[in-house]
Amino acid sequence: MSIGVILNIVIGILLVVTIIYCFILSRRIANFNSSKNDLSKFLNEFGKSIAQAEKNIMELKEMGTQADENLKSQIKKAKFLANDLSFLTEKGENVAETLDSKITMSRDIYRKFAADSIIMQSPAVNIAKQQREDFYKMKAAPSSNNDHQSASKPSSNLNKKSVLDSLLKQIAQKKAEINSEI
Repeated sequence: MSIGVILNIVIGILLVVTIIYCFILSRRIANFNSSKNDLSKFLNEFGKSIAQAEKNIMELKEMGTQADENLKSQIKKAKFLANDLSFLTEKGENVAETLDSKITMSRDIYRKFAADSIIMQSPAVNIAKQQREDFYKMKAAPSSNNDHQSASKPSSNLNKKSVLDSLLKQIAQKKAEINSEI
């Protein structure tokens, strides 16, 4: 066989190998192009996702800023209200102390008044009142006999003195009772 035929066979084999290689390469390039399109779509979607994420981040920052300002204003209001509340509490405590002292004072006055009214309702006081009324009646009544007046004066003075003494003793007892209760 001649060298020309051998050379043609080798060239034919090399051409077949080259065609097969080109066919494989063409498929790979087609796959690469299809992958390139998919990659391009992916990159486009990825870019859109990044843009949306940036937009969401900006919105979150804006919302965070608004929430921060809102929170600061609420804290400021809360501090103002806390100061008001402490002021009102202090004033309320002062009013309560004043009321307490006035109530205590009024109770003391009431106890004293009750004690005085008990004393004023005692039989000795009633007797003293009656004797005083009798005394004024006697003084107001015209008398025809001066001797009779002078004779009754010492006994009425003694009677008045004994009533006053008994009245003073009762008053002292009642005061002692009241002081022991207080």
